[in-house]
Amino acid sequence: DIVKALAAEYGIEVVVDFDDNEVIKEFQFERGDSPFDCIDKLRKQRNLIICDDAEGRVVIAKIGQYKADDKLELGKNIKRASCPKDFKDVFNEYIVIGKKSGDGKSNAKEHNSETKETDTVFKRKRVLYIKQSGNADARATADRAKYEKQSRFAKAHEVTLTVRGWRQSSGELWKPNMIVAYVDPILGLERDMLIVACEYRVSNSGTETVMVIGLPDGYSAEPYVEKETKDKAKDKKTSSKKSTSTARKGRAQGKGAWSDVAGIDEVDE
Repeated sequence: DIVKALAAEYGIEVVVDFDDNEVIKEFQFERGDSPFDCIDKLRKQRNLIICDDAEGRVVIAKIGQYKADDKLELGKNIKRASCPKDFKDVFNEYIVIGKKSGDGKSNAKEHNSETKETDTVFKRKRVLYIKQSGNADARATADRAKYEKQSRFAKAHEVTLTVRGWRQSSGELWKPNMIVAYVDPILGLERDMLIVACEYRVSNSGTETVMVIGLPDGYSAEPYVEKETKDKAKDKKTSSKKSTSTARKGRAQGKGAWSDVAGIDEVDE
């Protein structure tokens, strides 16, 4: 209902393509947020996908809820395929740290939480530290660590391929959010994949579809974390100013250079 109300201002129809009786009782947006920003926040709360269909409508669906009729097989319906396998954003360990502020009454103290996810497939020692923003409890840091591991690994294995025509043998369009069986002996892949994006082309040689596919587990929505109150954010800024000189001293002593050598990275949100 919220998405429909936002889209109605622009004359855009919304299609709800899944069953979910859970109601969002309270929803807040910040001044200056675009309708897309608001819709994206809602998507994250429900781990959904928001896309458009062939008629230009907004479609709300669960990730991978459709099944393709045909399989994608190199040498049969696939004309060409490529997979860069770029692992620069993939790490061996994902450590997420966060803080959850108290309620000011029975629980007035801040609670620190830290979660580590280890990628057992990617063997090289590379560590990513992520400072989770907002009120991040143990569940929030665990969700974020799992999301980062799956998402980054999936994106490193994305395949871009081209097939003949726009439609499957059943007459159904090739569409994003479909689960499709993929067979490619050259890339060493034979498994179900998620169609992430489709581009329909017309040329002198006829029609073709260029699509991006990836590992289904890697495309869930980034976990939603409640934002901090303004007072809490001000306190954090004051604290960060006090620690600036200490941080500069650490960098001057070569801390940053050593982290590069050791394969350690850090993301501050």
